[in-house]
Amino acid sequence: MGDVVRFRGVEEDLVSVGGQVGEAHPTLCVYADDLEPEDITRLLGCSASRSHRKGDLLGPPGIAARTGAWLLEWAGKTSGDLEAQIREILAKVTTDEKAWRQVAERCTIRMNCMLTLREWSRGLSLSPDLLGNLAKRGIELGISIYFVGDEDA
Repeated sequence: MGDVVRFRGVEEDLVSVGGQVGEAHPTLCVYADDLEPEDITRLLGCSASRSHRKGDLLGPPGIAARTGAWLLEWAGKTSGDLEAQIREILAKVTTDEKAWRQVAERCTIRMNCMLTLREWSRGLSLSPDLLGNLAKRGIELGISIYFVGDEDA
């Protein structure tokens, strides 16, 4: 729990501020219209959690994919430690800079991170080392933040 704001003369806690995000869910994403999932798996040395080609039918409604995608989702225990989760994903794929350049030349590469907040005013930071590791692989960092509240908060 974060810090609690207290006002003189008021006995109950009014609001909690600061602290870590509730949950973080990173996914390494590779996108391209001409993406062949097997090629990305070969280059990165790891199988995707999910993948599809442009035009493949997705989900129960059978909607055609607008682009190809190779996705490696973080599959560990839910936590708010985004840095540790991203490091675990990166540990599964190659460190070979030539392979990453080949992927980056023809694909968009993103580390999409969904953060959920149970209380307002939460935050996180990522180390320069991790940001450098993403940058040298040509990985863009995308963050989506959702407030879901917490009935017990």
